[in-house]
Amino acid sequence: MTIKKITLIQFFLTSAIFAISFIFLKEYNYIYITTVEFYFDNSLEIFKSQMASDARLYYQLYLDYEFTDFSLLAAANKNLIPPILQLYIFDGDMELLYFFFLTSLSIAIYYNLKYIQSNKKIFLLLVLVSPVVISDLYGPSKEMASYISILFLLSYIISLKKLFLIFAIFFAFLTRFELVLVIVSFYLLRKIKYIKRKYIILSLLILLSIIITFVDSRGVNHIKDASSTSSLGLISLFEYLESRGLYIITFYFKAVLNLYEKLLAPDLSRLGGIFTTMSSVGFFILSFIILKKKNYKLDNDISFFIMIYLILFCAGAYIQHRYFVSLYPLFLYLAFNVKKNFKQRIDY
Repeated sequence: MTIKKITLIQFFLTSAIFAISFIFLKEYNYIYITTVEFYFDNSLEIFKSQMASDARLYYQLYLDYEFTDFSLLAAANKNLIPPILQLYIFDGDMELLYFFFLTSLSIAIYYNLKYIQSNKKIFLLLVLVSPVVISDLYGPSKEMASYISILFLLSYIISLKKLFLIFAIFFAFLTRFELVLVIVSFYLLRKIKYIKRKYIILSLLILLSIIITFVDSRGVNHIKDASSTSSLGLISLFEYLESRGLYIITFYFKAVLNLYEKLLAPDLSRLGGIFTTMSSVGFFILSFIILKKKNYKLDNDISFFIMIYLILFCAGAYIQHRYFVSLYPLFLYLAFNVKKNFKQRIDY
């Protein structure tokens, strides 16, 4: 039986179970969640919303700044704009934003399952239990928008239908501007036929090594190893090497640390840490399966995109696993789909 109608039903039921479970657990204090409560007048009723710390910041900035003040936010941190834009689109209505994410996620997964050729049930189950889906579906979230963007990109890679690419770029704009750059770069670079992809990757590493050395605006000189547990105290060493043009070397170590951040130092003291630990373990298991099946070659577009993504996002000064959780569906696809499905195809 095909997945036509039952996929959306399965997802909505699963989402409802997640929502009811979390509401129940938070109401009766069975689990500890770091939240901040917001109270505001909505049609003469007091609406209470509990959101995680990042969402709290985005919502407060949405209340404090007009749409015309985006230039001020961009000057402070350009990555503040996408999640605040999410709120502006829906006039600050958290329920509408939740429904938008839920519907978009359902559609993205539906088309994934339509084009995936094998292990559809495994993919559906695992893509739904991602910590991103559980923890970031409610409220303004760069991680949720990034996750949906990558799901649409996966459909584009499999089907080569440009509509999915457009959706992927749209959700990338609601995430981080770097993700837009990664997707556009991938779209352009995947069409190059006369240069081996390993040389394209090498060229990107050399180019970024030069940029970091001479045009580094990350503020790494002010970084201390505050997160030395997950970074193994290597941030200062990475800063030193990269200032001398050696990002081409530090990249591989930072990729490992970013993908598997909490493996060596699990954080079970708070819910966010538990989700990050679960995600790190998941990436490690999927990576092992991919390596065992040898589904990591650059001649398939998914591996090629992952490498471009890692090269750009690992250039950041910090070790931040949350920037990489959106790659989870791509790792799932590489791990549980047969190798013969990976073919490099060019669309013009």
